[in-house]
Amino acid sequence: MLVQDEPRRSPTVLTVLVPCFNEAEILRETVAELTAYLDTGRWRKGPEGDWEILLVDDGSTDGSHSIMVDLAQRDGRVRYLSYRINAGQGQALQKGFAAAQGDWIFCVDADLDYGPEHIDRFLALAEESGAEIVIGSPYMRRGTTAGVPLARLWMSRLMNWYFRRVLNLGFSTYTSILRLYRREAIQGLLLTSRDKELLPEIVIKAALLGIPIIEAPAHLHWRARNRDRGRRGASVLSIARKTMRHLLWGTMENPMLFFLAPVLAVGARTLWFAIAILILFSASYSQTAVGGLTAITVAANNVMQVNPQTVVTFAVLLLTGLILFSLSIIILQNKVKREHDFLYFSRLLRK
Repeated sequence: MLVQDEPRRSPTVLTVLVPCFNEAEILRETVAELTAYLDTGRWRKGPEGDWEILLVDDGSTDGSHSIMVDLAQRDGRVRYLSYRINAGQGQALQKGFAAAQGDWIFCVDADLDYGPEHIDRFLALAEESGAEIVIGSPYMRRGTTAGVPLARLWMSRLMNWYFRRVLNLGFSTYTSILRLYRREAIQGLLLTSRDKELLPEIVIKAALLGIPIIEAPAHLHWRARNRDRGRRGASVLSIARKTMRHLLWGTMENPMLFFLAPVLAVGARTLWFAIAILILFSASYSQTAVGGLTAITVAANNVMQVNPQTVVTFAVLLLTGLILFSLSIIILQNKVKREHDFLYFSRLLRK
């Protein structure tokens, strides 16, 4: 990994963290817009404090790295990280969190679909509320969207509805990169996800540690330049892989949501067939001339011969129910252990 070697300026109040992958066409314009906004000083609450823009090159192949080098040489407040292999948004954000020098870290994508004007509002909200994480949401009340292709918009809404159902933490948006973090808070989280699952992971783990989080309305605006550069229809295979990954991830986070209904449904059907078999057995047993164990054996044999499908269905349902129940318990135990280990090692890290 290549890191621009620059000592920390003191004090650095704000880091604007921008993960980048093949953004050469817009990178200069993006940095110019961020710089123009930051130089106005509207985001400052006092005369002291500086800012930096931290660009993270997530294995770009279009010359983004050389542009970052040039931008950093022209303005010492622009820094960069670069590594050769594309590893996903989660990895880029983690690298940026570790290298950030600002007391606060504001995350935004390179397209600036969320404009820099969110910075001063989020800082003000954090100061007023005492929050250490501010989540920008275009889907909460007073949040807005503009210019977003309908298919992408509904995919995003559906995904965030899914995460709301799975996580049940009370937020309307879990996948938006637009966030403000207190540096000590985000650097103190033990994060593992390498792709977009990092964003809900941050919320989950911050909530476990009791880190104050608030949600703020945001404006998501897809600019014409981004639509013109083909942004970006994901392939069906890519969407399918992401959907499966999110389903599996959600199952691990909230197994009861996925397993409770199937276990109850299979259990009810199993009980239904068990009662049917018991009725058939009782009828056959009452008609058996012999007694004792012989009568039980004869009655059971009669049920198997006359209604084999009922017995087989009962056995399949019983086995299915046991598997589903056992699997849900194992996943739940694993979740509890993960959370326990996370809290334990987080306390060790903070000590």
